[in-house]
Amino acid sequence: MGMFKFSRSAVNEADLLGLQYLFKAGYDPQAAVGLLRKLGALEGTRPKQNTVFSSHPSVTERIELTEKHIRLVLRVRANHVVNTPEFEDIKDRGK
Repeated sequence: MGMFKFSRSAVNEADLLGLQYLFKAGYDPQAAVGLLRKLGALEGTRPKQNTVFSSHPSVTERIELTEKHIRLVLRVRANHVVNTPEFEDIKDRGK
């Protein structure tokens, strides 16, 4: 069980670093919350596991912590990049 603590803290650290990278690149950090919500929807299709023995925090925990970091760590910015023409091109390729 002691090993799980390190895995969970590594995931939390990676989430925070990802938020900081998004923010510094000018992107809206709320996109990370949207991604986690999509992961949660996918996770909902799998059989439930006991979270005590899970090596990763639940998606719900990750969303709550991500939203908290956005509120407390990142400063408010008026304009975020929501998408770019390059991103739209890539999305169109998948259709």
